Amino acid sequence: LLQAENIDLNALRKLSWNGIPAGFRTMVWQLLLGYMPTNKARREQAMLKKRKEYLDSIPQYFDLPDEDRGTTEQQIKHQITVDLPRTSPSIPFFQQAPIQKALERILYIWSIRHPASGYVQGMNDLLTPMLCVCMSPFIDGDVLRSDVTTTNAETLMNVEADAYWLFSKLLDNIQDHYTSSQPGLQRMVLRLEDLVHRIDSELHEHFENEGLQYIQFGFRWMNCLLLREIPLRAIIRIWDTYLSEERGGFENFHVYVCAVLLKTYKLKLLEMSFQDLIMFLQDMPTMNWSEEDVEPILSQAFILSTLFEDSPSHLI
Repeated sequence: LLQAENIDLNALRKLSWNGIPAGFRTMVWQLLLGYMPTNKARREQAMLKKRKEYLDSIPQYFDLPDEDRGTTEQQIKHQITVDLPRTSPSIPFFQQAPIQKALERILYIWSIRHPASGYVQGMNDLLTPMLCVCMSPFIDGDVLRSDVTTTNAETLMNVEADAYWLFSKLLDNIQDHYTSSQPGLQRMVLRLEDLVHRIDSELHEHFENEGLQYIQFGFRWMNCLLLREIPLRAIIRIWDTYLSEERGGFENFHVYVCAVLLKTYKLKLLEMSFQDLIMFLQDMPTMNWSEEDVEPILSQAFILSTLFEDSPSHLI
């Protein structure tokens, strides 16, 4: 499929839904997010142009003395530098100086170029799968434990540029998650509450009786797309499916995944009072999950979505 002169995106989505082989993932993500052209003849030139555009933005936006930045820009830069050490602290890949610098530049430049939202905490988490996937073709073995200091500077800059554009393409689709008052995230939390109410009234009523509001745990689940609940390897597998969902995988299908996650722990949750519910849902026992562990979650989410999508009367 990838050898074709013009790649069929619908066929690619269908193939990718069940997981993308690691050796093809970088290219497929770039295609599905619309960064890499589907036309083979246009591809190299288009990507060289995009990489140059990003590299040219570094001296324009980032490599400036602090006194040349406005107050808002200084605040953004400060908040990013505060968040960087907290970004996947248990993964060696993200604690290396070249990767920390790449994270800082991408987040800052994106924020300055998108003043309607600017930088919002949680964006640093969303960037980690992009950097990991863009770096993987240049690493033998496990990218999360790799030493990037031996990678040449040009490769690192190309990886950074590619990650920037993937990150931008992702946020283009969900930008109202990060504008003032974050209406996109509020909408997703409300949809989760509505969905749980309809598919499992017992669990929903238990939350209500205990005074638990979905926003108290759901906001983080939507803001960080479960990156703080599920290991990065498994998240990357989940994103294969999200990217394959033509109709809003990161906004729509993600809500079904969150609902299935709640149902998975239903019996435990029903035994808990308010304080225990909060502690459990903010520290889920999912941090050792593998790619295989998320497969049934995705399958159940798909079943739910086919049952309930576009059929509100069926849900009532």
